[in-house]
Amino acid sequence: MPHMPRPEPVDPHDPRLAPIEGVTIDTYVRLVGTQILHPGLSVDQVRAVAVEQLGFPRDRWQATSEAWGTRVTAGPPVSIRYAELICLLLG
Repeated sequence: MPHMPRPEPVDPHDPRLAPIEGVTIDTYVRLVGTQILHPGLSVDQVRAVAVEQLGFPRDRWQATSEAWGTRVTAGPPVSIRYAELICLLLG
């Protein structure tokens, strides 16, 4: 099987990795990981994790999560950092 090239290292100071409403990509990945590991959680349970355990803004937790999702799907460098963190979390 051919070897896949490694992507360039992600610059942690890239503005695309800046927190959204105080939520870092690391925190966003923890929320996504919770949803992956516990697929039966209700929206209310996900909101409770986001707000009470991870510090998402109470009235903007879903918009903040969606904004991170948009950054991830826009591509590198956010998608690369997201993949790295998901692998570490689920590893």
